[in-house]
Amino acid sequence: MRPNTFAFEVEAGNGGAIIMMMVPDEMAKEVVSWSDENIPDEAVYGKDGKGKDNSPHITLQNGILTGDVKEIDSLMGNCSPVEVEFGPISIFRREDRDYDVLKVDIVSDPLMLLNQHVKQSLEVNDPFPEYIPHMTLAYVKRGEGDKFKGMDVFDGKKVVIDKALLAGGGFQDKMYELPKGEKVPGGKSEGMDVDQIASAHGVERSVIEEQLKKGIQVELEHTEDTEVAREIALDHLAEFSDYYDRLEKMEAKASSREPLKEQLDYGFLMQAQDLEDYLLTSGRSVKDLTIEEAEKILRDLKTGQ
Repeated sequence: MRPNTFAFEVEAGNGGAIIMMMVPDEMAKEVVSWSDENIPDEAVYGKDGKGKDNSPHITLQNGILTGDVKEIDSLMGNCSPVEVEFGPISIFRREDRDYDVLKVDIVSDPLMLLNQHVKQSLEVNDPFPEYIPHMTLAYVKRGEGDKFKGMDVFDGKKVVIDKALLAGGGFQDKMYELPKGEKVPGGKSEGMDVDQIASAHGVERSVIEEQLKKGIQVELEHTEDTEVAREIALDHLAEFSDYYDRLEKMEAKASSREPLKEQLDYGFLMQAQDLEDYLLTSGRSVKDLTIEEAEKILRDLKTGQ
């Protein structure tokens, strides 16, 4: 019987509740089947509940300290289903741990923005400066993760996640089904025009118009229907008046730290935000650094030198 990794992650939620985006059943079965067939039992860490994951999910946020479940109900009741794309298999490794976390990278701008929304809306204890979405496959013995690193078995596959689970933090487990709009997932701008969205955010109409122009072009990368692209863009702008500016910044940061993803220790990667802030003062980018330079700067930042 495999260790209960799912239960471990709930208990280890930074002292609070956790919201998990649940991978749809068909894809979840594929993931679990692949793990069973390809990750040998002797490679699994197996201690303290750290084994293979029976319930594939993407953590949206842990360490949620909000004590009133109605606040979470209200937040999740206004969340849209999100499309995510699976990347290659990679690992988290920390120098003070004797295991590797084997995981699948996740790419999803809407998920990134949803995480920001949760952090802004609820009281959260989160020691990490950046959200790095991923789907855990298993905890394996230190060094075993290198055998799987870079495998593209799930790379490029896309799913729409429409269920989220609230667990831990003293709450009873609760599954949320994210509401869908009529034409596209979401519908947060239903019944609203540009003027109403601008008014709701307290900004000028021109701000929303400019964002809408950007948004339509971005969404046309995913659909050939201009009206659908416009509706999706308006839905996002109903959440954030600067949604597409935020999107540009996130994509620029992701590109900047690309060389760090597979080469730096996880502990260093968690400080990448500090590194970026530091480099801004000199007009440099993470991608301009050698790994040795990046590690030295991060060590100096950590020690205050």
